[in-house]
Amino acid sequence: MNKSASEPVEVSELNSFLEEIFSKFDKEEVAKDEYIFSKVWAEDDNFREIVEEFATQMIEENESGNSTRREQNIFFRRALVEYFEYRVLILELLKINSKEDQEDAARHIWGNELSEDSLIEATTNPLYVYQACEALYCIFKELLIEFFNEGHEKNYPKKRLGLLTAYYRVGIRSVIDKKNGKESNLSDLNEILKESSEREKKQFTENCSFLQTPPFVENFRELCTNSN
Repeated sequence: MNKSASEPVEVSELNSFLEEIFSKFDKEEVAKDEYIFSKVWAEDDNFREIVEEFATQMIEENESGNSTRREQNIFFRRALVEYFEYRVLILELLKINSKEDQEDAARHIWGNELSEDSLIEATTNPLYVYQACEALYCIFKELLIEFFNEGHEKNYPKKRLGLLTAYYRVGIRSVIDKKNGKESNLSDLNEILKESSEREKKQFTENCSFLQTPPFVENFRELCTNSN
């Protein structure tokens, strides 16, 4: 991505960039490799560093020499690691055997006001995890589009990455921690985003509400279609 901070990043260019990153880890066999990916993440202490090193290598190969762009790249690496970490946390839902824990996990991911039918679909439909990852991919892609196009704004990382961070913090990490006997209290949404703007809070609420609307698969497909 040989762009200066003032040049817009095209969606097709970002798609190509992300595909190269994801193929490094998914080996184009997502359904089979997700479990391996999750296992590696959990057991290899160096995995986060590997993700960052790969992102750094790609960035350096496309470095424009623009100081603002280099500053943005620091936060891009952080966002990339956040994405992969949250993606693995979604996959942990498959490892929760208790029906009650599965339902709690689904509520933490998609909100507490799920209808009974949506809750059943979220915890039993084999397409759920795949579609959840697709939805997360689209949200992440939208954040990166804004990131590369508006990253020169003051306090950009704090404002824009707040959405991804919030998804992570109110995600199933709490459920997993509880299952492992660790203390894990969910923070109030406003507390999580207290440093963010009102627009950011509104954006998070709108995204969260949209994803709560049943049926899951159709809405994920619509979200992905609109994000391409």
